[in-house]
Amino acid sequence: MVNYIDAYRNEFGVEPICEVLQFAPSTYYATKSRPMSQRGISDVVMKVAIFTVWQANYEVYGVRKMWKAMRRAGADVGRDQVARLMGDLGIAGARRGKRVKTTCSDPKAARPPDLVNRDFTATGPNQLWVTDVAYVPTWSGMVYVSNIGEVFARTIVGWRVASHMRTVTSGGPCGSGRRIVVSSPGAAPASSWMPTMCGSTRTASNVVE
Repeated sequence: MVNYIDAYRNEFGVEPICEVLQFAPSTYYATKSRPMSQRGISDVVMKVAIFTVWQANYEVYGVRKMWKAMRRAGADVGRDQVARLMGDLGIAGARRGKRVKTTCSDPKAARPPDLVNRDFTATGPNQLWVTDVAYVPTWSGMVYVSNIGEVFARTIVGWRVASHMRTVTSGGPCGSGRRIVVSSPGAAPASSWMPTMCGSTRTASNVVE
């Protein structure tokens, strides 16, 4: 609360903000005039040490490595405290690889009709299939797995693995007219899949007639 008032006191004033928030101005001023606690002093000292170690290690250390480095340096600090102080400083460890984005939403794009009205339940086998796309990091790069699930049995009846993820086409949710692996006998062909997208080109469902 005090930090919020500090952020807007120059624009609105302390008393008007306190009146809206139903927060006593005397409490605010008492908090501001109170000397820094022992924990606050310790946090300031530890922040300086953490930032120094982080810079000395090319700014790549995350919480776990930073915590171990501080312990090796003789600092009596816990892992959760390191995480909290790094968050306060706005620093974080470097991540290998690039961030993967699996949904490209376009609010203006036309969408096929929702054939199941968002009701993903079935009273018998092969009434409703759904599909999803997941990505798995490997040493050779990112691998995308498209799987088809039979809702009633809650089993995977088909899948495809690829090194890319493209928009759903007439070939079905597993992409570009290519064949998929189907493990259920008598299952509906992939060409009968009708996408029911919700702001994304990555999901689809099908009602089997």
